[in-house]
Amino acid sequence: MNDRFTMRCPKCLSTGLERLPERVTNWGGLDIFALKCRNCGKVLYGDKVCQEEYDSQYDVWRKDAPTRRKAAEEAGRKRAAEAEITRRAAQAERDRRARKRREQEEERQRKERDNRAWVELNRRKQVERVVEPVPEVRICAWKDCDEPARSTSLYCSRNCSNKNARWRHKVRQQSDTVAA
Repeated sequence: MNDRFTMRCPKCLSTGLERLPERVTNWGGLDIFALKCRNCGKVLYGDKVCQEEYDSQYDVWRKDAPTRRKAAEEAGRKRAAEAEITRRAAQAERDRRARKRREQEEERQRKERDNRAWVELNRRKQVERVVEPVPEVRICAWKDCDEPARSTSLYCSRNCSNKNARWRHKVRQQSDTVAA
């Protein structure tokens, strides 16, 4: 709250009043006291006129002090409430981002565990394939298929080949997004 009184222009209510300098007139006397508004150009001439305007504005300002004080206190409470709301919103956003990062990290770790398990499973399948006594019958390269592969292919069918290609593409896309 501003507790300092500032006289305003009676015409435009700006605070840009300036005192015109006292000048010596050509007949040897002093000019009268005058206030001039920098915004609208209104001039108040004479000590009495300026003092009356000052007194009337000061009385209104002094009578308005309790209302201004209440308004300032209310504005302070409102600013404090807005600051608290902003602080809570910022904290909620930070919590949301931290939760999202935790979930992403957990998802990455889960995928890594699944990938390790899949690699281990394939390694076991490879070992089992090597141990099998019949080398001329190959098993389909698609991880979920145990059918014998065609003689000219790694897969039992075009369908298994496409499934494997789609799966590899998906894994590559996921690893690219995690790396980014």
